[in-house]
Amino acid sequence: MVKRSLVKLSNNKKERLEKILSISEYVKRQDYSDKKLEGKNIALLFEKPSTRTRSAFEIAVKDLGGNTVFLDKEEIHLGYRESLEDTAKVLESYFDGVGFRGMRHEKVERLDQHTSIPVWNLLTDKFHPTQVLSDFFTIEEVFEKDLSDIKLAYIGNGINNVLNSLIVGAAKTGMNMRIVTPEELRPDRKLMVKSRNIARKQNSTLKCFSNVEKGLEEVDVVYTDVWVSMNDPKSEWDEMIDKLSPYSVDNEKMDLTSENSVFMHCLPALHDKETILADKICERHGIECLEVSDNVFRSDSSIVFQQSENKLHTLKSLLIDSFD
Repeated sequence: MVKRSLVKLSNNKKERLEKILSISEYVKRQDYSDKKLEGKNIALLFEKPSTRTRSAFEIAVKDLGGNTVFLDKEEIHLGYRESLEDTAKVLESYFDGVGFRGMRHEKVERLDQHTSIPVWNLLTDKFHPTQVLSDFFTIEEVFEKDLSDIKLAYIGNGINNVLNSLIVGAAKTGMNMRIVTPEELRPDRKLMVKSRNIARKQNSTLKCFSNVEKGLEEVDVVYTDVWVSMNDPKSEWDEMIDKLSPYSVDNEKMDLTSENSVFMHCLPALHDKETILADKICERHGIECLEVSDNVFRSDSSIVFQQSENKLHTLKSLLIDSFD
């Protein structure tokens, strides 16, 4: 069987991504009972915490007849008391696949390099490919048309792992995409150059805007993410929040978009003061929300929970494809 990992979207042909999205639709619409993973054991190697990805992945494996074993950073100390290569060799002797969620992207690359079993990137500092599969499936589901007919705008922090995967995914699928962010926070230049070359072959565009009005004009999808990460130095939070405050998604910004536009967020979102973190930040900066206002987050145009649910279906599809 050919090894079918998913380390980053750029390693995959457009046809594979389309196949995974197609299977996702079938899995969600049908009572899928094929135990594709029966007798298979899957390791979940997590250096970072997770709500949606871990839950969806474990349920997906179980529904397909497989079994998961969860290993967190406190149990394995990856690269601390045992080398990554040695850990990889041990894992492949026990398991049929590994889902990795961690800090540095090079770890998942090396893990995939040193194992003969599939490795799936469930988030690193550089990419989050399984999130974007869920996002694209949701867009197709809502609009009922090809991704190449969609205009998507990502607004907010341009130095972001989800955005990096969105850029590559948009280029691969022919989606027209705009990145709306301050000039000093624009995405990695090399990534943009490579992705634009791919997009050009698909007759699509990837454009950056610092002007919010121009960036959001007549787009179908407005996508944002958190402005600060728990892994970022807290000393940098204030500066980042001040830079990004003009890019918070509110009703006025949604009014710039197309008539039937939708709002997306990969969650968790700091849209009100109902969390300890958001309450502290909002009080410190004298604001009511961060990356999105509560009225947009809870509006009829918001599809964030549909987006979250679909992670289960796209992860099932990825697993089915990986063991096909």
